Amino acid sequence: MVNHLDIAIHGADRDVMEMQDYCHTCGKRLNTIGLSDDGPAGCPECGVLSRLLRAMGLGELPFLEGDAVLPDLRATDKGAAVREIVESLVDSGNLSDADTESVVATLLRREEMGSTGIGEGVALPHTKHPAVAREVGTIAWSAGGIDFDSVDGRPVHLIVLLLSPVGHPSDHIRALAKVARFIRPRSCDGRSS
Repeated sequence: MVNHLDIAIHGADRDVMEMQDYCHTCGKRLNTIGLSDDGPAGCPECGVLSRLLRAMGLGELPFLEGDAVLPDLRATDKGAAVREIVESLVDSGNLSDADTESVVATLLRREEMGSTGIGEGVALPHTKHPAVAREVGTIAWSAGGIDFDSVDGRPVHLIVLLLSPVGHPSDHIRALAKVARFIRPRSCDGRSS
């Protein structure tokens, strides 16, 4: 027998939980219905950021450099964002200052071929370049969002930038695939969908 009082109480409890749960990373209100139990990763705004940072900390994405992470990207457009992230790789010692202009130009030429704004607030600018001997990259977060000509037309908040050596295309594809595992949306049971 259905107890309508229990249903009403459960509904009210759920409404209160929705109003009180906010992401600890970005401050956005969380919709707690159907979320996995992996904390901030359930946030529609920054869940991917949480998963990537966790994976970096566990060594699952060794080519993403923690010293170059930009948690508060200042850039307001695609070109400036790419430049700021590349300069972060230079500042962290993962790229030579002499290669900055060439790397930025190569990444922006890649963007002209087709945006790496893959939707859901994420962009994955990547290219092969002779300035690197191994895969190297980092992540950046823009609270305000950046127009990246994304496939869904929405602003990008999370940027994962990846550089690979010219002569190793299969390593480049493998690195992109590893990142993709962490940026795909998660289902309610915590698996990638």
